[in-house]
Amino acid sequence: MPIQFSVYVVDNEGDPVTGKKVTVHWSIWRGYLKEFTDNTGHAWFDSPGNAGNGTIYVNGENQGEYRIEDGDGFTVEI
Repeated sequence: MPIQFSVYVVDNEGDPVTGKKVTVHWSIWRGYLKEFTDNTGHAWFDSPGNAGNGTIYVNGENQGEYRIEDGDGFTVEI
C-alpha cells in the first residue's frame, strides 16, 4: 500500500532550510526516493511501497535510520 510522509529540515536555530536534497534509502531491493525541500523546509514523499525502515540523508549526510509509516513527519537539524 502506498504511503506519504515528509521530512522537515531546519538549521541549528530551528529555521527552515530550502533547496536541500533529501534522500530516503530503503534497501538495495527497494531503492530510494529523492526530493528537495520547499520554501517551508519540507520535502514531501509519495512512496509506492509499504511502510518500513529507511535511512534519511540530507545533501548526502546520513541523518539516521527511521521506521517510516504513512503520514509520518520527521524533523532533521543540519
